[in-house]
Amino acid sequence: MSHTNQHNANGHHPLNGGLNQHSNRGNTAVVYSSSSSESAQSNSSAPNGNQNRRNEPGTGAHFMAQSGWSNRDQYGRPRQQSIAPVLTPSVAFPIFTPAPRQTHQQPLQQRQQKHGDSGAVLEPHQITFSSGPNYRRIYLIALILVSLMLLSLIIVITVLMATKVLVFMEFSSSSSPSAQQSNAVALPPPLPTLPTPAEIPRLVTRTFECELYVLDQANQAYNDPNSFEQFQAHSIVQNALISMLEHSSLRDQSPSISVERIENSGADLHVVFRLSMVMLEQQNNSFREQSVRNVLLSEAGLLEAYLNKTSLDRTRISVRRTE
Repeated sequence: MSHTNQHNANGHHPLNGGLNQHSNRGNTAVVYSSSSSESAQSNSSAPNGNQNRRNEPGTGAHFMAQSGWSNRDQYGRPRQQSIAPVLTPSVAFPIFTPAPRQTHQQPLQQRQQKHGDSGAVLEPHQITFSSGPNYRRIYLIALILVSLMLLSLIIVITVLMATKVLVFMEFSSSSSPSAQQSNAVALPPPLPTLPTPAEIPRLVTRTFECELYVLDQANQAYNDPNSFEQFQAHSIVQNALISMLEHSSLRDQSPSISVERIENSGADLHVVFRLSMVMLEQQNNSFREQSVRNVLLSEAGLLEAYLNKTSLDRTRISVRRTE
């Protein structure tokens, strides 16, 4: 009996527990809402009680609130402004509004419109930097240029004096001013003129007809001027004479050889040729036929070698001037 009354008092009877759960859902909801409102009232009343206790004069909480301990961290240092303070329903914080922008903080365009000027407006607090001309560098450059000009002028005067183009002469005090001005700069003496030759030397050509005999070289074929043997003998004799004169003392006169004829003279071969030379007109009188004959006699051995080691009759070598 006692157990039954206890369960009835608590409202949790085992028989009607399920029925109350299904049939009285609205009542159950009301019960839950009333419990939540009661808890809210209890929570709202708690801060008020704490606030009343905090603001009681003479307490430590009231002293700390007046000293600003609510704006300090756990180490006693002031909190940074970026950290938002903890808001409570009972504490009201002032709203901060930005201060009005000053004249120097206004944008450049607004200041230009205000002053009516398109250019930049310089405020008294602004600092401008301006660089003046560097006179020291300008003076140094001018000094260097003047020094170079003076040095070049000294070099030019020295070169002119060394080449005797410019000569400074000393004058006596008795000379007139006009003479001093006229003789201040003495020009170098003119170059000596070369004497023109009185007469230009003339070159003349001299021609000599020479004859010689080659011993034991006669041939019946030489009687025909158109035969091959005649042509061959003509070439051999002319080449031998040219080679001989190139090694003789007549080579400076530019000698030229022309074989006129080759003919039989008994058992010997008779050769007639012309020798032409260029010489000065002054040498014309001194160079005679005997001079040419002496050259042919001195070079007879060389001519015999060029003629295939034949022999010449030196007694019958003759020279005659034609021009």
